[in-house]
Amino acid sequence: MNRLALAALLLCGCASSGTGRFAVRLSQDDIIARNQALQRIDDDIGLLGDEPLAGYMQNVGNGLGFPQVSFSVLNTSEANAYAIDSGAVFVSRGMLALLNDEGELAAVLAHEVGHIAANHGKKREIVAAPFDALGKTLRKLLGLLKPSVGDRVADATSTTARVVALAPISRAQESRADEAGVELAAASGYDPLSLTRVLSRLQDHVVERSTSWLDAHPPVADRTRRMTEHIASLGLPTVSAEHPTLLPMLEGLVMDDHPFDGAAVASKVIHARFGVTYDVPPGWVTEREGGVLVSSGEGCTVLLESSSTEGSPDEVVRRNSGDGGVEPVPVEASLLRLPGKVARSRAEASGIHVELIVFGDEQRSRVLSGAWPVEHAARCAPAFAETIITFRETTQADIARLPVVRLRIIVAHAGESLGSLLFRHPSPWTIERVASLNGVGVDHVFQHDTAVKLPRREVWGQR
Repeated sequence: MNRLALAALLLCGCASSGTGRFAVRLSQDDIIARNQALQRIDDDIGLLGDEPLAGYMQNVGNGLGFPQVSFSVLNTSEANAYAIDSGAVFVSRGMLALLNDEGELAAVLAHEVGHIAANHGKKREIVAAPFDALGKTLRKLLGLLKPSVGDRVADATSTTARVVALAPISRAQESRADEAGVELAAASGYDPLSLTRVLSRLQDHVVERSTSWLDAHPPVADRTRRMTEHIASLGLPTVSAEHPTLLPMLEGLVMDDHPFDGAAVASKVIHARFGVTYDVPPGWVTEREGGVLVSSGEGCTVLLESSSTEGSPDEVVRRNSGDGGVEPVPVEASLLRLPGKVARSRAEASGIHVELIVFGDEQRSRVLSGAWPVEHAARCAPAFAETIITFRETTQADIARLPVVRLRIIVAHAGESLGSLLFRHPSPWTIERVASLNGVGVDHVFQHDTAVKLPRREVWGQR
């Protein structure tokens, strides 16, 4: 952009991308709101902003004609994509892993841009609900130990924060976005049928998941039929030209849960994104439940939230003190090894004792908690105290030990079956999941040397 064009853009306080009915126009307020949203999402979920894949996806979005829109890789294994009207599109690494060529990526991005161009986000219902990190922590902790009391205690300790819930996408909105996925992809030289292939593969993908790109959308068969009819009505030619640049960009992509969001190596819990490492008692089991890392044993629980709350640790504890029996307590010297500032509080209700450790900086805080039935205090309180003593900042040596499942691009030889490929290169995924990942059947035999996406179990330092 030359200096005169840039000056004009700054003076009018707006930016536009695309043309016709799929044009995106962003005000200066939109751009500010988008940047704030990007920061919040990066803090709470994580964006893969430092990897070449992120730059590649932005370039594909730019090529569609939308350089003013931000295209980001969302750090989650759920196969999903989202858009916000302030000019940001998010595609999860779980969704990226399902794509087989650049045209399919372009179609997904174009579909989401279609939602932005039509301001669909502003036309969907926004609901505000009381929610806060301490209240959420108590709800989950108490729900694990005694589900009947979780909601009551959490309601008593929560402060007002906004949780945005969007109503389901309407059939008309989805049809318009699908048309964008078809037309914008075709205008950039991609096969307009690319989006239909993505939907079919996503529907067949055999994986346990809580949400996906299909959940709030009309049936795939209906959407595929309408897109095919739309392509025919416009006379758009389907093209066979391949865009082989995507698969090399997926090499090394983290599959399943990202180890930086918390993983256990023996009895050591390592949370690289927070920079926190601690030991739990031998024999305890550590699992991830959504955005929460839960270690448990003998009726005791230690929980680390992935989401954050506004304010410094002292502010978070202070604004919750006095509600639902929450009271501040002194901070042990060992906790001062945690990064940033630290504060502590505890609560007791309906026979459940909860300890809360809040750490962070002046702007945002995170919560680590311990909880147990009061009658188990004799064994759980010492176990939690011993865990606290081990708190320290994560080192590079810790990170190098993290277990990880990465996507590797392996060449299957002509005449080789998928089963024999998996025998040659074992994977933690079942043959059914690997088949659906690549859009083939479990009995598929490759007719020529073919690049195949294959999840492999490794350790982080092996990269």
